[in-house]
Amino acid sequence: MHANELLDQIGKKPLPPVLLFAPGAAPFGKEPWEPALAERAIERIIATHVDPGMRDLCLSSFHADECKPGEIVMEAQTLPFLVERRVLIVRSASRYNAMSGEKGSPLAPLIAYLEAPSDTTLLILIADNVDKRKKFYKACQKGGAIVECPQLDDRALTTWIRSEVQNRG
Repeated sequence: MHANELLDQIGKKPLPPVLLFAPGAAPFGKEPWEPALAERAIERIIATHVDPGMRDLCLSSFHADECKPGEIVMEAQTLPFLVERRVLIVRSASRYNAMSGEKGSPLAPLIAYLEAPSDTTLLILIADNVDKRKKFYKACQKGGAIVECPQLDDRALTTWIRSEVQNRG
């Protein structure tokens, strides 16, 4: 799914339990990764799914460089307190591309979680590059959805800018 499709779905349809924001097929002359699209979608997900008064209880942010995959899995499996669904954001998830998904690997618990994610947690992974052949990508695809965030072509960029201006007043 493209980031613009996700932006249209937020608040209208239930989100899958795992979202991997990754590079996508870009138009000619454009870059495959546009972090602004991913950040805008994440902002909207937080605004829609996280009550500002409960933010400390249901929103957690991690960097894949700074914590082990097992810690993220433990946090994702923890039941929410006073809220329906927790939101976990993992930045720099492209680090998981270099890790093996085999049994005994540090990534194995995360792969197992991605294949059967919890319904009470929305896990958002952000990777500026990803290998579609790796277990990490395939597990994200199986347990949730891949959100492609390539740079927009000129016409789509104009439309996006207009909608952003209109939404922000």
